[in-house]
Amino acid sequence: MSNLTKKDVKDAVVEVLEPFATAIQKDMADFRKKVAKGFEGTATKKEVLDLKAEVMLVKQDMRELRTEFREMKEGIDKFLSKIDKYISLYEEQKLELSSLTNQVRRLETQVSEIRDKVGLKK
Repeated sequence: MSNLTKKDVKDAVVEVLEPFATAIQKDMADFRKKVAKGFEGTATKKEVLDLKAEVMLVKQDMRELRTEFREMKEGIDKFLSKIDKYISLYEEQKLELSSLTNQVRRLETQVSEIRDKVGLKK
């Protein structure tokens, strides 16, 4: 855990979301191609209505994606905040352990000096 950084978490999140984003980009490119083809020549009323229905579906999907991304961002922000707290706690514990280790060493030295003065064997 001592090596966990915000960048590590960010990289992990990007690694998870990248295939999703790539799929969305591909779908949008395919949609653009369909739209471009749909207007080649003269479009029939049915083609226009079909396209309009597809556009409405895409708009709805985009609204849902915005909501999902907002929620995901909020979750990631909370997650990063908690990780920051754990890293801070870890660093505090590490300092405390270092302090206690130094204190134990000093006490061991003092005990050894007392033994030597009193003449006790170890």
